[in-house]
Amino acid sequence: MLRVLYLDGAGLNSLEYEGDEGDTVYMIVRGTASDRPWADRILDLRIDDSPHPIEELRRLVTAWRAYRWVDRGDSAVTAGNLEAARLAYAEGARLAPDNMEIVFWEAVGLFSVGQEDAALPLFRQVFQRERQWVQLVPRLAGPVGLLPNDPAKRLNRLGRDGSRAGTRHSPSTANIKAR
Repeated sequence: MLRVLYLDGAGLNSLEYEGDEGDTVYMIVRGTASDRPWADRILDLRIDDSPHPIEELRRLVTAWRAYRWVDRGDSAVTAGNLEAARLAYAEGARLAPDNMEIVFWEAVGLFSVGQEDAALPLFRQVFQRERQWVQLVPRLAGPVGLLPNDPAKRLNRLGRDGSRAGTRHSPSTANIKAR
């Protein structure tokens, strides 16, 4: 079965093919073809051997849409438009409410442009739900430059926020929350 759907608003066409039982292919292409067909593919997914391929496809497309909003939020932070960034991150989080990675990157983006007071509650939310994110923060400081590599600043932030975070702190967690 081959279905072509026209998505409103964005000028995109959607092409879906259901193959053998358990297989699904889903592709979104630009509404107007260019001379570079590989660049016209916006999303190209294939689900093989799944007992519920349509549900899996929905899950993946929803995650893809959420991350597109996160990308918009990152671009807005870079451009200095914090209101647009917050709205974009909020939409990404709405689409994928259990995805702490989205909240983490929002916190990093806000912190990186001096919005520390807005970022710290987001970091706490992420670290309380998924402790593995704690390990990434030191890697984003220093040469990567997404977070400051300033021990004095970390101690200052820890004194104001970290001690009231409501979670147990290891030394590495305290440094991360305090950045």
